Amino acid sequence: MKSNETKQTAIMNAGTQSVFEQIRRLDEHGMEFWSARDMAKALEYSEYRHFLPVIEKAKDACKNSKQRLSDHFEDILELIKTSPKRLTP
Repeated sequence: MKSNETKQTAIMNAGTQSVFEQIRRLDEHGMEFWSARDMAKALEYSEYRHFLPVIEKAKDACKNSKQRLSDHFEDILELIKTSPKRLTP
């Protein structure tokens, strides 16, 4: 199994790329994906919890268009740094 650093690439280089290209990540197979936490920051939500209803609306739109949620959304647990000694999900 590859390390977490290998599974997800760092945020893409800035420059002429859009903010969405800048926060794009790649998995170990080279498939691109976006973290909801990164998207919330890019869209300037003050807190991640305020972005959660947006995610739910996007899931509803996906279902309404007869798309499989698993093709577009994957629930992952991402640890966020809260202090030098402690990580919180």
